[in-house]
Amino acid sequence: MDTHTTVEDLLRSPALQLRVVAGERGLGRSVSWAHVSELGDPTPWLLGAEVIMTTGIGVPRAAAAQRAYLERLDDAGVAALALSAGLHVPPLRRAFLDAAEERGFPVLEVPLAVPFIAIAQEVAAAVQEDARQRLGAQLQVFGALRWLASEGLDTAGLFQRLERLSGYAIHLSTPQGRPLLPGVPAPPPGVRLPASADAPPTIPGGFALPVPAPGGPAGWLVAFERQGARPAGLAVVQHIATVAALRLAMVRSRRETLRRQGAETLAELLQDVLDPETARRRLALMGLLPDVEVVLLVARDAEDDAVVGALGEHPTSCSAGTATCTC
Repeated sequence: MDTHTTVEDLLRSPALQLRVVAGERGLGRSVSWAHVSELGDPTPWLLGAEVIMTTGIGVPRAAAAQRAYLERLDDAGVAALALSAGLHVPPLRRAFLDAAEERGFPVLEVPLAVPFIAIAQEVAAAVQEDARQRLGAQLQVFGALRWLASEGLDTAGLFQRLERLSGYAIHLSTPQGRPLLPGVPAPPPGVRLPASADAPPTIPGGFALPVPAPGGPAGWLVAFERQGARPAGLAVVQHIATVAALRLAMVRSRRETLRRQGAETLAELLQDVLDPETARRRLALMGLLPDVEVVLLVARDAEDDAVVGALGEHPTSCSAGTATCTC
């Protein structure tokens, strides 16, 4: 257990005598806690990476309901389900076992002679060993705002450093799945973003958190555990989401300043009140060089805020022969 505790580490403990019933492919999942629950749906009270221990009272009997029960736990980021042998566990249906295999979700059997408290103590001891490393990572990540002020890091450099310190691969996206900040990739295709900001933060392999902004979330931060790294936990990812929100506010503020300057320059050009040298200098500051073709787009009968918001997701870009400017 030299980096973080996994389900496989618990299986290796001779005192626990655990047996894999299904989902062996997921034995590498991280474990942050072990908790007893007899609820049919404990997910609203979970943070992720828990081993859920149950005597089986909350496990449904019907095949479809069993599969749905397992899928809820997996979607909430539960590390494994530990079922006590010989108590209230109903017969496990093929649909349940197939789902565990398909998802790589470990289902374990706990001998009746092994009390649940023994598993909880084993996990707690391992988590305590890892707590010092997590605290160090948290303190360093909390220094991100100082880096912005003192080192002038660009967005890509800032989030690369946060990735190294946190142990997560970081992605940022708009609600539509496009990149939220330049230099930080959107989540890979196939990653399902949460339906709302109130959704549980845990997703398979990491966390998904809203990036706060006035009027509602600006997008999502998705953090996946990096193989071989030491993930620093949800508190650090929450702080990174706050850093992303502050960085986004800075980018939007600069973009709004450029938009106003661009609007003023365009108005003066249309009124023919700028001398050619001043016009060239202003356009050059905006990245519009003399040999670059400029296309002016006029939108009629549209809500100004909607147009500006849509164009705001696509920052100014220039190529060898053309330029697109949001103004």
